[in-house]
Amino acid sequence: MKANPTDQTLFAWGHIVDRPMRQITNGSLCKAPESPTSIPWEASQAGTTFHGLFAESPKSFEGSSCYRPWPGIHNFYNPSTRRLQVPYPTVAGACAIIELPVLPSVELFAFHWPRLKLAQPRWLLFAILLCQSESGDSPLILVPIYGWGHDRWSRTDELMYSPSAFVLSQLTNMTQYLRLEPRRHPGPQPGDALPRRWGNTPLHDHSLETYHAAVHPIMREGIVSIPQGGTFGRLWASYFWLSPDHKEPPLGFGIVFDRDINQASLSVSLVPALLDKSEKKAPLNRDGFTWSPTSILAYGQFEVLSKKAMASPDDTWRFDTAPFPGVEVRVRKVESGFEPEDYIFLVDITIFPSNHWGTW
Repeated sequence: MKANPTDQTLFAWGHIVDRPMRQITNGSLCKAPESPTSIPWEASQAGTTFHGLFAESPKSFEGSSCYRPWPGIHNFYNPSTRRLQVPYPTVAGACAIIELPVLPSVELFAFHWPRLKLAQPRWLLFAILLCQSESGDSPLILVPIYGWGHDRWSRTDELMYSPSAFVLSQLTNMTQYLRLEPRRHPGPQPGDALPRRWGNTPLHDHSLETYHAAVHPIMREGIVSIPQGGTFGRLWASYFWLSPDHKEPPLGFGIVFDRDINQASLSVSLVPALLDKSEKKAPLNRDGFTWSPTSILAYGQFEVLSKKAMASPDDTWRFDTAPFPGVEVRVRKVESGFEPEDYIFLVDITIFPSNHWGTW
């Protein structure tokens, strides 16, 4: 890679598939609040190995030895073709730091926890490798990458063909900074929360769009952890747009989770949100509500429309006041499987479009 930094065939190892085996394509798996477990747990999937960017041996290239660099690859790294230069990939230990074009759509995949015997949705992206077959008759190569922590991604031995052709200007505007490394399995600690389901129903109904999630502290391994040295306070907030066209002002709502002082339970709140990344934005008074910017939602005081302390070991909270959609949050306190007195919180969030009001 150091000798030929523009040759991305080094990353094109594995076998071609139509879609990733772990991709969630059935929206009903993430939409039914009446089901205690939306995604069935599979023991065979719990042993999946998630690799870093590089192959572990030349044998991994058996099914992908006929690729060559894309003809425009040198211009992709040439600073004269764009305002910002795409840097060459680098390595830090087992972690590869690279900028690659990424398809704009974000999908979900099912991650199966080995010891906990539960499945959890995680983010799935499709990164574009700038290489193609030696004959030149194939589109660019996609590598599915799986999110497992804050700005951390891994991959399996799967490759895909790009669904369409791209030109250089498109690719340079689609680049994303990625850290690819083998996935570790530290597991949750007592008192951690595991979000198992969140977002719209059905899964691909974009009347609402997730804006941001897990802001305090960061989500790692699909886990929301206790703040370092802390015993209570804000855990995380998930933000959603109220409309798919993102009109100004960017109005939405936040579902905010707090832990009480004895860590025995979680509290959940719904707050009007001004989805603006500027930390200097002041709250907006409109339509009878005070819309707080996300910086205030994460760390400060804000107007709460509804709040509930979730009872142990299992409780459900519902909210259905216009102009907000229907929201259901379920929190279950379960043994973590390590020590009898240790527990974790399982959290399910379901957002119902406005035409589902009154259908609880």
